[in-house]
Amino acid sequence: MDATKFLDLSIHSPACVRNTRHCSNNALVGSDKLKYDSSCQKSDSIGRRSAHNCKNRGGSSYLCVQCGVAHCYPITAAARAHFENGECFL
Repeated sequence: MDATKFLDLSIHSPACVRNTRHCSNNALVGSDKLKYDSSCQKSDSIGRRSAHNCKNRGGSSYLCVQCGVAHCYPITAAARAHFENGECFL
C-alpha cells in the first residue's frame, strides 16, 4: 500500500504547517535564481545553519523551504522567526 496516496502535502493541507521554525531545505541552492533577485544567490551562500547563526556570521538573507515553497527572507525577519535548517547568504 502506498501511503503517499493518502497524505496531501499541498500548501492547503493541514499536514503542511508554515508556522514552524523548521525549514525543509533538501539541498543547497543549485544555481542562481532570478526570482530571488540578488538576495539568495548560490555565489553568496555560506551553507546551512540556523537563522541566528547566519546573522551572527554576517548573513544578510536566508532561504527557507516550507510546504514545498522556497522563500528568501531578510536575515532580520528570519532570525525573528527563529528559523532552523535553512540556507544562509551574505
